[in-house]
Amino acid sequence: MSGARGSPSGRPPVVVIGLDSADPATLRRLAAEGRLPSLAAALERGRAVELRCVSSVFAGAVWPSIATGRGPGGHGVLHYRQLRPGSLELVPEAEAEVRSPFWRTAAAERRRVLVVDVPIAGRPPGEDGGLGEGSMMLEWGPHPPLRPPASWPPPLAAEVLRRYGRHPCPDDDPYLRGVRALRRARDRIAGGAALRSRLVADLLSRGPFDLVVAVFAEIHVAGHQFANVDDPGHPCRDPAVAAALGGSPLEAVYEAVDRAVGSLLARLPGDATVLLASVSSVCPTYGGSGILPELLERLGLLVRARAGESGRAKERPGAGRRLRRRLLQAWRAIVPERLRAAVARRVPEATRARIATERLEAEVDWARTRAFAIPNEFAGYVRLHVRGREPGGIVAPDEREGLRDRIATEVRALRIAGTGEPAALDVIRCDRAFPGECVDWLPDLAIVWNSGRPIPAVASASVGRIENRDPGRRPGHRDDGLLLAWGPGIADGPPLAGARVEDLAPTVLALLGVTPPPGIEGRPIEALLAAPVASPEASPRARP
Repeated sequence: MSGARGSPSGRPPVVVIGLDSADPATLRRLAAEGRLPSLAAALERGRAVELRCVSSVFAGAVWPSIATGRGPGGHGVLHYRQLRPGSLELVPEAEAEVRSPFWRTAAAERRRVLVVDVPIAGRPPGEDGGLGEGSMMLEWGPHPPLRPPASWPPPLAAEVLRRYGRHPCPDDDPYLRGVRALRRARDRIAGGAALRSRLVADLLSRGPFDLVVAVFAEIHVAGHQFANVDDPGHPCRDPAVAAALGGSPLEAVYEAVDRAVGSLLARLPGDATVLLASVSSVCPTYGGSGILPELLERLGLLVRARAGESGRAKERPGAGRRLRRRLLQAWRAIVPERLRAAVARRVPEATRARIATERLEAEVDWARTRAFAIPNEFAGYVRLHVRGREPGGIVAPDEREGLRDRIATEVRALRIAGTGEPAALDVIRCDRAFPGECVDWLPDLAIVWNSGRPIPAVASASVGRIENRDPGRRPGHRDDGLLLAWGPGIADGPPLAGARVEDLAPTVLALLGVTPPPGIEGRPIEALLAAPVASPEASPRARP
């Protein structure tokens, strides 16, 4: 397909390449050092657009927001595990339905699309019969790897696995320690980028397509795996291991992705409009996931179940569940955390979510609990135990406002122990910040901890000192992103700022000459486009 012209619709094809969780500052620095020649050329050629997202709040929301043009309240995908509305059940994000991704809208208008490895992109592609003749969708190696490889048309996945095998490293392991293990992870991740480039080029040759969307997940995986190795002050970093690695393994993956992207760019049609997007960069964090439950407990809002009792009021768990709980308690007491994590990684996520649900239900006295923390790695999520919303809820609907305000005030009063710095950078009331039809999936409050620096403990006059028992083993995310765009659909001009990831979907649809679906929050980045936007006005965007 290299150098080919045109597309089935007769318009210039649109190609979206995602660099999942690449850091714009690192891209620019390594490009300036001559280490990323392909991306240096893209920086020189492309018009730059600053992108913002909310991954510091909802790490799983970024790609669903890109796909749908809606914020978290519009699609309801937040994190790798989240609370199902109307229940106390923790479910994998793979169970959330991402409706109306922009490639489906394009396919409905008879555009032929190719979609590869967009994370959390909706229901499995094998069930996606609405893409139309000639279109293709593949989940081969996205991060997170939520389910086995699948495709539309269904036989494609089996063919890809025969020819390319599985992605060699679609996920990170925060418990890897030794030099050999980390080198092996680096090489496998880098090899995955090269393999992905060949795979996408193979699928491109089966075109032509009007729209191509392909995401490189390798920098995301490497960021979670290696960002702490590059942070000299991080408690999880072993200086001897870092020295023996002989250079940043994360930067080595950036270089491998640059080679892979350069190879893919060389194969694109000569008249393609290209959007190269890096979003939701990974950064070291110093933990904080355990602060919130203890805070709520000290405020008397969360009450722990006493040993031997069910957390559910007036409910005695069945014999099977009681046995599982005893086995889990013994497992946690006897087996080291690192070994438990290694075993857990081989358990299906649906099973892990069910176990996490049982643990949450068992550890809390729900008859006396007014607020609880939804388990999470990064930001803090507070859910009120509301009557009529949660089963057995005890907070009256007219009490919600005052209770939210009280918790927010207490969080804002927390300081990092020994300093005057606030423990929380932001406390967000989610129904106001992220309105939408899926707002019930969101917590009542989201807390962004000030965890980009050492945070040994937090304290306030009302709750005293709370130790931070989370070492920040797994790096988190920032909200910055960068879009580089070039080709016949892009207008010349200076760099642009103020765009959100929700604006990508309507911008791509405008380039394809397709009207966005109703209810979309994002708006086309009109200053970026060479031709005026003919589609109707989008609905007013939610305030971030």
